[in-house]
Amino acid sequence: MENLDIIDAEIRDGLEPAVQRMLAHFGRPQWVNERFEYPMREAALVQLLKAIRVVSALNAVVAILKIGYTIEAATLLRTVDDFLGEISFLMEASEKQRKFVEHFFDENMDDLIDNPPGSSGITRGEIRQAQTREFVRLSELAGFTPSAEMVEKVRKRFRAISAGYNAYAHGSYHSIMEMYEGGRGFHMRGVPVRTDELRGVTAQFIVSALNTFALLGLNMGDEDLFHRLSERRRHFMETPAIIQPRRAGQ
Repeated sequence: MENLDIIDAEIRDGLEPAVQRMLAHFGRPQWVNERFEYPMREAALVQLLKAIRVVSALNAVVAILKIGYTIEAATLLRTVDDFLGEISFLMEASEKQRKFVEHFFDENMDDLIDNPPGSSGITRGEIRQAQTREFVRLSELAGFTPSAEMVEKVRKRFRAISAGYNAYAHGSYHSIMEMYEGGRGFHMRGVPVRTDELRGVTAQFIVSALNTFALLGLNMGDEDLFHRLSERRRHFMETPAIIQPRRAGQ
């Protein structure tokens, strides 16, 4: 549990305050038509609202890992991967970005019946390319230029993460069979034997979130927040929470 406590503390003391600090730029949402809404429609606001879901999901992952629900944790991490990818995609201005933002604010419950979330016209390939460019930018800000080989390796890693955890979100055959244990049958109250593995993967997502939030802060003109989160990431990388996770499905 000690390493989960380290992860929990980084979410509480690093990620949550960072989101609150950036949200302060937009003030409070207003009560309109029996719900809260922001008066502005900006890419940065979409990124911050997605960041809220990142932090909330990571908090939930820690909570359910503590009681052994590793398959459900993997499913939640799939959503974290999606949200971080969308934040990265919105770092760069483009026509597709504009349409994504427009779709985000305009969708309602009737729209979701015919056009589920994610139907805004961007592909997973475009998301991964944006994440790879984010890696290059972070590297350059840190003072070095990654080689083409390293960039390609990172791109493939993003693709593997997405594909691996997609299986849990959609209840693939093999992901369900991971819940079976010989004569004991299917574990429907958690699969605690995989807790260490999922804890390690969660720690890697914390690193990704710190990196992405740091760049978001920099894009919003908060250089101090960028340096604070970059320092937190360096410190977190030196904690026992970081291990080399196994590939999903192994």
